[in-house]
Amino acid sequence: MLLVEGCIILIFCIVSGDLSEWSVSYTPESMCALEGSSVELHSHYSYPPGHTVKETFWFIKDRKNIDLKTNAHYAGRVTYTGNTGNASNHTLSIRGLNLGDSKDYAFRFTTKEEGGWSGVYVPLSVTGLQVLVHPAAVKRGDRVTLTCSATCSLSSNPTYIWYRNSQPVTNRHTATGNNLTISSITEVDTGYYSCAVRGHEDHPSPAVCVWKCYGVAYNAESMCALEGSSVELHSYYSYPPGYTVQKTFWFISDSKNTDLKTNAHYAGRVTYTESTSNHTLSIRSLNLGDSNDYAFRFITKEEGGWSGIYVPLRVTGLQVLVDPATVKEGDRVTLNCSTTCSLSNNPTYIWYRNSQPVTNKHTGDYRLHIYPASPEDAGKYSCAVEGYQSLISPENTLSVRYAPRNTSVSVSPPADIKEGDSVTLTCSSDANPPVENYTWYSNTPGSVSEWLQQEGSYNITNISVAHTGHYYCKAENKYGSSNSSTTYLDVQYSPRNTAVLISPPGGLKEGDSVTLTCSSDANPPAENYTWYKSDGNKTVLQRTGTMPSFTLILVSGLDGLYHCEAGNEVGKENSTRVQLWFSLPDSGFYKIVLFPVLGAICAVVLLLVVLICWRRRKTTSTKASSRAHSNVQGSSNDICTVPTTTGTDQSAPAHCGGDDDDDDDDVQYARVQFRMKNKEQAPAKPSSQEEDDGDVQYASVQFKKSQPEPTVPESPQSNTAQEETLYASVNHQRLSAATQAEGESDIYSNINKKPKA
Repeated sequence: MLLVEGCIILIFCIVSGDLSEWSVSYTPESMCALEGSSVELHSHYSYPPGHTVKETFWFIKDRKNIDLKTNAHYAGRVTYTGNTGNASNHTLSIRGLNLGDSKDYAFRFTTKEEGGWSGVYVPLSVTGLQVLVHPAAVKRGDRVTLTCSATCSLSSNPTYIWYRNSQPVTNRHTATGNNLTISSITEVDTGYYSCAVRGHEDHPSPAVCVWKCYGVAYNAESMCALEGSSVELHSYYSYPPGYTVQKTFWFISDSKNTDLKTNAHYAGRVTYTESTSNHTLSIRSLNLGDSNDYAFRFITKEEGGWSGIYVPLRVTGLQVLVDPATVKEGDRVTLNCSTTCSLSNNPTYIWYRNSQPVTNKHTGDYRLHIYPASPEDAGKYSCAVEGYQSLISPENTLSVRYAPRNTSVSVSPPADIKEGDSVTLTCSSDANPPVENYTWYSNTPGSVSEWLQQEGSYNITNISVAHTGHYYCKAENKYGSSNSSTTYLDVQYSPRNTAVLISPPGGLKEGDSVTLTCSSDANPPAENYTWYKSDGNKTVLQRTGTMPSFTLILVSGLDGLYHCEAGNEVGKENSTRVQLWFSLPDSGFYKIVLFPVLGAICAVVLLLVVLICWRRRKTTSTKASSRAHSNVQGSSNDICTVPTTTGTDQSAPAHCGGDDDDDDDDVQYARVQFRMKNKEQAPAKPSSQEEDDGDVQYASVQFKKSQPEPTVPESPQSNTAQEETLYASVNHQRLSAATQAEGESDIYSNINKKPKA
C-alpha cells in the first residue's frame, strides 16, 4: 500500500440546523500514488435525522459539482462504493492512474430537504519513478550512486527493487532505501538500470544508461488512436561515443527487424522523420488492422543493431452504447460514446441525433444523459471526437417505449354516408411497441358503452339508420391504453313516413284560411316539397318549393284530395291523400233568403210531378177505350183473365167470366197471342208514344160462341156500338232476367164485355 498521511475532518457551513449534524471527513488528508497504479479515497459524511439522501458523488476542482463519472478522462476507471444512514461512508476508486489524474478531489451529497453539501478538496498526486545517476560522467573504477526518485512522498517506507537490463540486480551491489551504490564500476556493471516499488513491480521506472551503453526510449508507453486518423510515435536512441549509425527504421512484432516501409499493408501511409538521436514514425489513415506492437531499431558499424522495447498502438472506432438496453417513458438513460482504448489528451465529444447536433438539453462528454426519457428523445444517435467530426460513429437507435397516444378514428367514406352504403371505421394510434389490441365501442351519451368487436377496423355493410350514433376505439399495448374521442356516424336516408297535416283539422267553411303541412322523417331534412290535388282520375300539380307548408283561402273548387311529395338528396316519397272539405258559412242571408226560395222551388217541382203522373194515367185509360171493338155484349163487370207465358211465341186461352150464376153461353174464350220482338227488330216509335205507351202491349181478342154463328157481317166503323171485336189494353211488364229464368207467369187484362144487341 501507498503511504497515507494524516486525516482531516471538514465541517462545512449549512443554511440551518446544528452545524455538528452536517459533516464530511476524508481518509487520508492527501495522497501520493504511482503512475499506473490504483488508489482509493474514503469519505465519511453525516446529516440530521429525518433527512433523505438523494445523490452522492465525487468531483474535481476543475469541474465543480459535476459527477466524476461523467468526465471522459476517467471513463471506465472510476467506481463508487458506500453505505447509507445518518452516518455513512463513501469510497472513490480510480484505476490505471496517470499523471493527468493529479487533481484536487471532493465528495458531495444532496438531500431532498436542504440541497447539497460538499467536503474540502483532497489533493491526489500521481508520480512516476526516475533513476538519477551520480556522477553524471562515469569512468572505470568510479563510485556510482543510483537514486530511485519520485515527485511526492510514497507511503510506509516502501521497498525498492532494482533492475539491470531488465533483470534484477544481484546482491553484489548495496541497496539502501531508494539508493543503489556501485563501489567501483567496471565493464561488467555497464548497462541500463531501472527501479520499482515492491508490490508495484509492473510499474518500473524508465531505464537509464550507466557508462558505455545502447538505449532506445519512446515518448509514450502505449498509444490509442481513432480509426481514420493519423498517429506519430517518437523514439530517442543513444549509443557509445565514437560509434557510427548506419541505418534506422521501425518494425512490428509480426515482422521482427523488417522495415515497416517494405510492408504492403502500410504502403503509401508511412513516413519517417529524423533529427539528432530522434526518430519519428507517422502513420496516416489508420485502420483496425494497424493495431500492433511497434519498435524502433538502429544499426552501428561497430557493434551491430539495437532495438527498443515494443510500444503498443491500438486503433479504435467509436460506438454508441445505450444503458439500459430497454427504455420506457420516464426512465433515466445514459448513452456512451465507447472506444476499445482510452483516447489521449482528454478529447471533447460531439453528439448527434438523426444527424443533427444534440442541443444543451442533455449533458454531454463521452456520456450523454437523458432524464426523464420521452418519445421525443427517440432517434438515431451517433458521436464524434472534436477535431475529427468526419470520423463519426455508426448510429444506434434509442427506442423509448410508451403507451398508446393520439388515438383517433377515421371513417371511410369520410362524408355523406347514405343508407345501404358500406362503411369502414379505422382505429389508429401512436404507440411503442405497436398497439396489440384494438377494441370498438358504440356510445350513446348518458348510457353505458356497448362492446362491438376487437379488431383494428370496424366494417359495416348495408348500413342503416340503426347504425347512427357515436363510436370510439381503445388501443392497448403492454405499457397502457388510450381511448379515442367519439366519432358520430350520421347515416343519411330518403324521406319516410311522409304525411299531410291540415291546420285547423276540422270545422272548416268557405272563406276560412287553412294551412297544409308536408311532414316527413328524413336525413338530411327534406329540401323540396311538391303539392298535388286529385280530381277524379286527374292529378294536378299545385305548387313546388322548399317550404313544407302553404296556406289556402277556402273558396269553391278548392275542396278535394291533396297529397305531397318530400325529397332530399338521397331520394323522395309521396304522402297518402287527405280530403280537404268545407261547409257553407252560417250567415243571415242563407237563413232568410236562400233557404225559403229553395223550399218553394222544391214544392212547385213536386206539384208538377203529381199533375204529370195523373194526366198520364188518365190519357192511358182513354186510349184503351177508344181502341176496343167487339160485338160481344156482356156486363161491364165481366173480367177476362188472360193467362200468358213468357217467351217469344207462346199462347194461352183467356178466361172471361162474371158471376158464377151466368150461363156458359155468356163465357167467351179467346186466344191471346203475344209476340215478343228483339229491340233491334222493333220499329221505331215516336218519342211521344214511347213516353205514353212504353209499358202497354196491344192484342186482338176475338170472342167466339160455343155454337156456330152466321156469317159475320162487315165490320162497322170503329166508333159504333155493334163492333164485334174489342181491343183491350193489356199491361205487359217486361220481366227481369231472373224472373224469366223462373218459368212462366200470368198476365191479366181487364176486358169490358158489352151486352149483346
